[in-house]
Amino acid sequence: MKEQIIPIDQQLVYNVEEVATLLKTTRPLVYSLIEKCYLPSIVLVRRKVTRKALLEFIDKNAKTDFGDLLSAG
Repeated sequence: MKEQIIPIDQQLVYNVEEVATLLKTTRPLVYSLIEKCYLPSIVLVRRKVTRKALLEFIDKNAKTDFGDLLSAG
């Protein structure tokens, strides 16, 4: 069976690299957001973030500055 390519804006889940690309940030920051429970995720062999969780994160944190999150330990 041929793998179907789904446009990123129509995918149900994203890997951490895709989330970093969509948020225009880095993988370590995305992992930190997940670790500190700002961004919900699931594990399907590897960590994934649902489209719904990503959109809710953006809406909820539109005015939040996460600039110091990586250095906050």
